[in-house]
Amino acid sequence: MAKFCTKCGKPLVEGTTCNCGNSEQQPVVETLNFEQPSMKDFQQASNMNQTMMNQAQVGMAQPSKAKNILNDCLAVIKGFFKKPVTTIEENADDSKFTNALALAGVFAVSVMVFVLVVLGDIYSTLEKTMTIGGLVEAPELEIPYIKVGLITFITVAGTLALMALLAWLILAKLFKVNTTYKKVFGIYAVSSIISAAAALVATVCTFIDYRIAFIVLGLGIALNTHYVSVTIKAAGQADENKLGYVVVVAQYVALFVVAFLLYKIFGEDFTTAMGSMSSFGL
Repeated sequence: MAKFCTKCGKPLVEGTTCNCGNSEQQPVVETLNFEQPSMKDFQQASNMNQTMMNQAQVGMAQPSKAKNILNDCLAVIKGFFKKPVTTIEENADDSKFTNALALAGVFAVSVMVFVLVVLGDIYSTLEKTMTIGGLVEAPELEIPYIKVGLITFITVAGTLALMALLAWLILAKLFKVNTTYKKVFGIYAVSSIISAAAALVATVCTFIDYRIAFIVLGLGIALNTHYVSVTIKAAGQADENKLGYVVVVAQYVALFVVAFLLYKIFGEDFTTAMGSMSSFGL
């Protein structure tokens, strides 16, 4: 009959004893198996960290870039009123196209402000005119400031871009001048600083006398055209005897195209607006 140890239950051979009482029981230690990370895991973690750092740098760089553009534009405006021709020629460069776009936007905003002030005065005059002897209350007219503002901004900026495009086409394609559109646009954009200043001064003058306001605005446009004519040579080597024709053709063709498009898009509203301005001496 088989025998077993009374302590551990181990089967015993007949005539032998179990040695379980002499051995010390070793404690059982549970171990956790951790999988060693591979090189692929390290690479993924490194790429993730690099992506996060790049995103952080981009987020910090955007405000800095905007600030640089603002500072550059202020420097150009300051230099323009000191040395207009030199400043225009220095900024007729492809690398400064962003600054040129910002200056074109400033010009468009300046004209937009002038137009909105004039529009407000026209509506105010209409309300007074529609009141008969002070007995009939004039209907309340809603001024479409947002619509007119957007249309004015797009029209002014588009006209400037179109003039630059036409001038570039004449120079590059007709006269075979080695130039770029960005250079020509830079000349037009920097030259528009004088028109932008004139538009702001004219806005103030509308509260004094509209005749003064439009004289100031006209002088600004004339100086703008003059500076473009003088500095267009900075776009590339061309016969100076032909450059004046480039500016005149580009300017008047662009104005005609824009006026035609406005008439086709807005039709009677455009004609009415022009008639209203004429009837009130504007």
